[in-house]
Amino acid sequence: REAQADPARAEWTPEEHQRISDALAIKLPSEAIATRAGQGGKHFSYIEFWKVIERTNQIFGFDGWSSTIMDMAQEYLDFKDGRTSVGYTVLMRVTLKNGAFHEDVGFGSMEKQTDRGKAIENAKKEAVSDAT
Repeated sequence: REAQADPARAEWTPEEHQRISDALAIKLPSEAIATRAGQGGKHFSYIEFWKVIERTNQIFGFDGWSSTIMDMAQEYLDFKDGRTSVGYTVLMRVTLKNGAFHEDVGFGSMEKQTDRGKAIENAKKEAVSDAT
């Protein structure tokens, strides 16, 4: 029996490949980098999730990539004095239209929140954006 081509998988044309290579070689402008305070008085640089999505769409096209949550696990869930603390890990896969993919792990947490549902929701969202 002959092997069937994956209809969802498409190779880049030489022109697309060159355009993508050129776009990836462009350094991010400084205004695309955000910072936040971390533990021990340190500051961390990161790219906001919506900017990652926007830039990925610009480079690969809205239909040139996809992301899939491969696994999500609750690492802890604590209730104390009417407040919720929760942490999640996520294994995320980002796949390009040619089948190339990258997987990474992200972590998200919310500490001492009064709204249990919002704490869980926000911790999950943070884990997904951290993994992507």
